[in-house]
Amino acid sequence: MLRLDHVDVDYDGVPAVVDATVEVPDGSVVAVLGPSGCGKSTLLRAVAGLERPRAGTISWDGVDLGGTPTHKRGFALMFQEGQLFGHLTVARNVGYALRLRRPRRRAADAERVASLLGLVGLEGYADRLPATLSGGERQRVALARSLAADPRLLLLDEPLSALDAGLRERLAGDLHDILRAAGTTTLVVTHDQEEAFALADRLVVMRDGRIVQQGDIADVWARPADAATALFLGYARVLEGRAAALVLDAAGLPGAPAVAVRRSALTLAPTGVLRGVVRSARATPDHLRLVVAVDGAGDLDAVAGPGTHAGPGDEVGLAVDAARVAAVTAADAR
Repeated sequence: MLRLDHVDVDYDGVPAVVDATVEVPDGSVVAVLGPSGCGKSTLLRAVAGLERPRAGTISWDGVDLGGTPTHKRGFALMFQEGQLFGHLTVARNVGYALRLRRPRRRAADAERVASLLGLVGLEGYADRLPATLSGGERQRVALARSLAADPRLLLLDEPLSALDAGLRERLAGDLHDILRAAGTTTLVVTHDQEEAFALADRLVVMRDGRIVQQGDIADVWARPADAATALFLGYARVLEGRAAALVLDAAGLPGAPAVAVRRSALTLAPTGVLRGVVRSARATPDHLRLVVAVDGAGDLDAVAGPGTHAGPGDEVGLAVDAARVAAVTAADAR
């Protein structure tokens, strides 16, 4: 198991990572999620041994790695764009780590390479050159190469960020399955919420060099630590005060200082528990999007199905989809 205890990393005296404490259990996939510049890649580089912490310890199975150079940690690091050797075939790229780490055993190495290409869905690609592959295929080769020497920890630095949105979404699902099949303990950093949710078992949220929340994906999603975390995770709005109390009560959730609301969490309903007056309405192909002035809560966003004829000035009821709201756990929701 990887463990970071109160790790600080500075650049020329400027803090990049502050007091980071994280555990990555054996066999798990942990995502470090945060905006660009929050310190997540610095944290990954410190784990790899490419940055020296100013304070704190990084250990594996209880052994401090402070004096262990990068190449002796038994970790594999995969960068954003794979960094394949353009003059080597797919098979030779994947087998590169095997040739470095042990005397050449051609039959065993060939078998291992073939197995890894099968794992990442690239059977029959062994003799191809990287220039003939798509972006997604090159990332699969890079992943197979990272797994070749059976690393005890796989480090992924924004592994899908260089791909277009459609390919990124498809490959995220494939990468999830590949990592589970390989059983390799993995730490991945990303700024993309959907990527983190697709890949990981556990989530570490960073902001301004600090870890603001961590835990199982479902727990972090259901109980964001503060308003900023909720908005970064993908909630559309955070309500406070009377508005939060009304929505939480309507959703049957316990009280909290604030409530994070996803899009379409509030829907038009004749018997809805929230009552208000439509202030504006905008039709889209799939929904009628409304702004409703709710008594005691102010203006709230809501949706109605196509064909609904609610307009400004109409009195309406709103139902709350409990699965699309979450209590914000911090005492100071702001």
